Amino acid sequence: MRGTDAASVAPGTPSPPPVSTGTDHPGGHRTERGTAAGALAAVGRGLRSVHRYLRELTGETAYERYCAWLLRERPGATPPSRREFERARLRRQEEAPGSRCC
Repeated sequence: MRGTDAASVAPGTPSPPPVSTGTDHPGGHRTERGTAAGALAAVGRGLRSVHRYLRELTGETAYERYCAWLLRERPGATPPSRREFERARLRRQEEAPGSRCC
């Protein structure tokens, strides 16, 4: 193709966008395709997702969510200790087991 070098481009013509060598993800991180660092980053993201899921599944995040709710809804309230919260939570589960089998 003729006339595509920098000297033949008309003044004021916008330059083409830069060529991306990686992938931009919605989470704001960038990985390089086909590299060990990109693969390792993907594995790390996957493990973090599994960890978050397991914490939710086991109820480990219940205390953090409750404290956030308490501070948002009742700004002057003092949150219970984690031990007090867990005791109350277990007591509620025993009183109303819901769909548990035992």
